[in-house]
Amino acid sequence: MQDLATDRLILRQLSVDDAPDFFRLYGDPETMRYMGQGPSSLAEEQRHIQQHILQIYPLGIGLRAVIFKATGTLIGYCGLLVQEIEDRPELEIAYLIDRAYWGRGLATEAAARTVQDWREHLTQDRLIALVDPRNGASARVAQKIGMRYARDVDYKTFGSVQLYLLARES
Repeated sequence: MQDLATDRLILRQLSVDDAPDFFRLYGDPETMRYMGQGPSSLAEEQRHIQQHILQIYPLGIGLRAVIFKATGTLIGYCGLLVQEIEDRPELEIAYLIDRAYWGRGLATEAAARTVQDWREHLTQDRLIALVDPRNGASARVAQKIGMRYARDVDYKTFGSVQLYLLARES
């Protein structure tokens, strides 16, 4: 999996060294309002990242650290994961940006570059996004990258979430 870039961002593979930045980000209740609970310790986040590197990256997908070029600061993640939805494996685009960077279009920029990479390098025929129905900002990111609301689905412990869909052009 190669690193990606936009005008303002670098999207690179995760490193265990990123754990303190992610642990800080996951500790912000406002950033995590619609995302569930983060790790309970720095060691747990280190293990989570190591597991992601060993188990997800070999599949040719995974989350990338989002780095704000102007400062070199890690501000979130964006990438592709496989989720089981209604007994079907689906390729999900997932994104999370530190609230200190909200309102600048950075999640959309990272997600759009991730979609471009999917179109160029992967063969799955569609992408989904799973959005908490209260999270209008996340829904707008999905829409801005070309996704359309498909339906509500039950997802893990989150309950009913909105499923957005982007099909590959034939």
